[in-house]
Amino acid sequence: MKRNYFKYLALVLSFLVLVCSSVHVRATEFGDKDPNQVNPRWFLGGPKETVTTTEGDRRLVSKSAADAYYKYAAFMREEYGVIILIKDTYMPTLDTDFSVAPNMLRDEDTFSAFDVCIRQDDTLYDTVESLEGKSEILIKMHENLEQFGFVLRYPKGKENITGHDYDPFHIRFVGSRDSAKKINEYGSLEEYLER
Repeated sequence: MKRNYFKYLALVLSFLVLVCSSVHVRATEFGDKDPNQVNPRWFLGGPKETVTTTEGDRRLVSKSAADAYYKYAAFMREEYGVIILIKDTYMPTLDTDFSVAPNMLRDEDTFSAFDVCIRQDDTLYDTVESLEGKSEILIKMHENLEQFGFVLRYPKGKENITGHDYDPFHIRFVGSRDSAKKINEYGSLEEYLER
């Protein structure tokens, strides 16, 4: 019990240090060319914002990722009548070691990865199976990610490259439209980083 308390306290203190201090960032665009080592200048060094998931949980994400999500969601609602909701976010856990260099943090620790779901005509689509026969919704969603600085993290047909099953709902904020465009030109974040 005492050990878990200190682990939790260490996590909270590390988090406060990261939020309150500037983070020394290496000059490379995506860390050391490992998709799970993202340059934290987009995430950890900046302010955070709280978002609410579909379950009512409040989660902390980078302000730049939250701002991009709100713009993206507003665009999708206005243009297509599709509501994009945050189903979950990825945040540091008690096992996160913040003593490592900032560029060594995993996707889950960047405050920039989201699982989203789609609501249209009072129907919630949050699994591949629920979208059976509704591929046009997913196409619209994916086509517009790039302009708001997001990429589909685990694209279809790239399972052997990403090491993860296709996930049409897992998006990741990469900082800008240009960054997202570069990644999409290569097909996946891993392929971009292998260039």
